[in-house]
Amino acid sequence: MLRAASLLLSAIGCSIVIAFGLTVLSEIPLGRAPVEDQSRPNSRAVFSLDYGSRLNDENLVDYMATLRLSTGIRMIDWVDPFLYIDLYVKDDQTRRDQVFADVKDIIDFSLLGMKNVENVYVRVYEARNKGSSLLLAVSADAQQLQRLREPPEAAADEEAEQYVRERFRVQQTSHWIERFERS
Repeated sequence: MLRAASLLLSAIGCSIVIAFGLTVLSEIPLGRAPVEDQSRPNSRAVFSLDYGSRLNDENLVDYMATLRLSTGIRMIDWVDPFLYIDLYVKDDQTRRDQVFADVKDIIDFSLLGMKNVENVYVRVYEARNKGSSLLLAVSADAQQLQRLREPPEAAADEEAEQYVRERFRVQQTSHWIERFERS
């Protein structure tokens, strides 16, 4: 019993460290990764995200930091093969299409780009603090996406909201309606 509690506390602590790291990284403007200098044959890039296509605890923060999101990352947890991400709306200027674009980017990165992610659960909150209201929840399944496989150009023509709503389970709260659907 004590061992189980210790493992649970370790997992929670790890999640907090990852969330904090992502929060700090999301606030730092990142440039492009250095490119090798072709004129110098022995030169090497100093920074690389060449981790392959498998998500793990070591590369999670680096991969998430490469996503250009309009929303903030509040929490992230990786329990192979499930990815849990809580986002928050940064300010009143954030539009619903930006929220759905972020959700779509996370799902595409996770389910299409990573071989070992089977489910992605994304929740969007009103603010960063713990007491803020849930706005939207999306559950995405890799098998469901595979069944709906279509040419990439067909999906590219769709709006992000339409793409997400037609392929995955989306639940919105009354707070979502108040914030994004009432004029």
